[in-house]
Amino acid sequence: MPNVSVIIPTYNRAALVRKAVESVLEQTYADFEVIVADDGSIDNTREMLTGLSERVRYVPLAHGGRSRARNHALTLAKGRYIAFLDSDDLFFPYTPATQVDHLERNPEYGMVYGSAICFSETGEFLGAYEAEKSGWLYYDIALYLPLTITLPTVMLRKSVVEEIGGFDERMERFEDTDMWRRVSRRHKILAINKPLSKLLTHQGNRLREPINELNNIKYYVRKLMKEDRSFRDVCKRKLAANLFHHYMFAVYRDPSIAGRQSLGSRFGPYSIGPSAADVICISSQSRCAVTNLSADV
Repeated sequence: MPNVSVIIPTYNRAALVRKAVESVLEQTYADFEVIVADDGSIDNTREMLTGLSERVRYVPLAHGGRSRARNHALTLAKGRYIAFLDSDDLFFPYTPATQVDHLERNPEYGMVYGSAICFSETGEFLGAYEAEKSGWLYYDIALYLPLTITLPTVMLRKSVVEEIGGFDERMERFEDTDMWRRVSRRHKILAINKPLSKLLTHQGNRLREPINELNNIKYYVRKLMKEDRSFRDVCKRKLAANLFHHYMFAVYRDPSIAGRQSLGSRFGPYSIGPSAADVICISSQSRCAVTNLSADV
């Protein structure tokens, strides 16, 4: 039985997923399996993965979304620890070894996450996410405060996944944030301030449909309010504002998205528009939030 199960969902990313799998196979840590959950790809993904290694299990599925693919892989996972990797990202050779070491030396923690570096299709360094905060992180995650947990740096105890359940298959975005939120409500989370993954920024993973982003924000906020009645309306507004700023401002600033300057008139009470002067800073790190959000999220 492998000690670690690495789960990789993929959809029509044959060349990229092969590189992702190869990065796992190059590990210094030996006791692992790789489960590639193919979410209905119509390219040559199967052929690209054939013969790579007996450690790799290829699982073809009908197209149902990445959360469904991850959840199916979770039912097949044999490892004591669960790691995740997206099909367009890469592990460092030491990633699972580092994650396992920290979990085994810190049994009071249910999950670890690490730093990540971002790079372009040409290999250009674009920036980094630093993993610095540990402990009881529920409100940091739930309210989307300045804390970034990137999925390809996460490792969970399988017992934690069995306790809280898998990814919400109704969510097209924020399903990982929702997962970490549910973990953090019951377990402490440990930060590893060391790069554990390389995140590729490319045309296929950029935000393209702002209305869908808005609907996903609404769904997440409503779910949080339903599951945790302790949140007051001010927290509801702060959460929606944080999410809105993080994703909608990114869309608004992207010159490749047609009609981005008319987003304000389309979002109604979430309007940002080109004259988004009504912005306040809500944290010591000057993370900003739109203040004219409706309470009717």
